[in-house]
Amino acid sequence: MDKPKMSASEISKRIDHTLLKPDASQSSFDKLCREAVQYGFKTVCVNSAWVAYVAQKLRGSSVAVCAVV
Repeated sequence: MDKPKMSASEISKRIDHTLLKPDASQSSFDKLCREAVQYGFKTVCVNSAWVAYVAQKLRGSSVAVCAVV
């Protein structure tokens, strides 16, 4: 039996868009957030130092914030 195929938007809702480089610039996080919103990713995953910044950038979108420690 064939499995139903997922659409691109269904797949994107399962993706965590990640930037964990300790030397990443603010503009890199801006780009990360723009891409996450544009493609409808599930989360943006960042180092804990950037959580407040990306949470503010993603406010009002369906993208959640994920932190690593």
